[in-house]
Amino acid sequence: MEKGLPSTRAATKASATEALLLLVELDTSAPVIEQLLPFLAHKLPKIIAATLVALTSIYSAFGARTVDPKPVLKQLPKLFGHTDKNVRAESTKLTIELYKWLKDAMKPMFFNDLKPAQQKELDEAFEKVKGESPKQERLLRSQQAAAAAAEASGETAEAEVEDEPKEVDAFDLAEPVDINAKLPENFQEQVASTKWKDRKDALDALYAEANVPRIKEGHYDDIIRALGKCMKDANVAVVTVAANCIEAMANGLRKGFMKHKSTVLGPALDRLKEKKQGVIDALGKALDAIFNSVFLPAPVPTLNLLLIGGIRHLSPTVSKISLKTPNTRTLTSSWRPCASSSVVCERPGMCLRRRSKSLLPTILHAYLPTHPLLCVTVPPRQWER
Repeated sequence: MEKGLPSTRAATKASATEALLLLVELDTSAPVIEQLLPFLAHKLPKIIAATLVALTSIYSAFGARTVDPKPVLKQLPKLFGHTDKNVRAESTKLTIELYKWLKDAMKPMFFNDLKPAQQKELDEAFEKVKGESPKQERLLRSQQAAAAAAEASGETAEAEVEDEPKEVDAFDLAEPVDINAKLPENFQEQVASTKWKDRKDALDALYAEANVPRIKEGHYDDIIRALGKCMKDANVAVVTVAANCIEAMANGLRKGFMKHKSTVLGPALDRLKEKKQGVIDALGKALDAIFNSVFLPAPVPTLNLLLIGGIRHLSPTVSKISLKTPNTRTLTSSWRPCASSSVVCERPGMCLRRRSKSLLPTILHAYLPTHPLLCVTVPPRQWER
């Protein structure tokens, strides 16, 4: 490594790089990356730069979906802060190569730790390659065997490579963070304080730790209950920060947040009566995050919770705002008037006419005039049948 990759002889450098690629090809990419990472902290800049070139070659050949990019992404902030310009230049090349595969999903892993000038430079470089769809140039031995078997059976030889997902989720790249381990010991005491400033400071501390791409699943019942109570707080600043915390935790836990939805959903909907737009915006984002955490695995319960719970709220203000949240608009955009003059959802088993006839007049009265897909000529009385 120290002799081959940084060699001034082109043939020696090429042979060293090819040796690394052959090792990765043997379905052993993790050990190869693990052995290369220590050289990113070498005292000689030329060794670091050579290692970055080798990593760029590996990801260019095999792709960031075949070779795990997470260990390398963690090193980028330190590399961009290096004093040697060659190291920073090779770091930029490696980052652009990773971006071709991962797109914006990789940004939460390192981007905020860079200098504004570096962020601007990378954004400009990312924009140039944003439309590219890279393909894996070299196959692992296991992929080669699968391709040979597919070719022998008359199937497409490249199916193994092309079946890769087109988009990468930042949630999958991020390391789970344990929120409980980072909160102050007196968090529960502070969030229940009689002073609003103490309550807000406690929630600010929670948000600082919870605002991460991925949260480690654990026991968060006490925290969620505290956030539910904060929805009823007399101080709007406390309510706003609590809503931000709910949004962050729902986004960070995703399916893990499902068991907590009933604790915060009702209080959040009730608080939509608030007149201040900043509070309503924060609540809307929190409700959307709750929606995202529960909708895909359980569509029908979510329909009941978000639509029937919010749209049929006793407060006209809550009902109106519930219909305007982005995910509620997304859900209702799949409804269509059918030949029998009923409202049918394209998702199987979710025909709204069969689910709740009394809900339709409320939806039509509050939402129909502005909905691009529900603006039809069917008389309202026919929608109630």
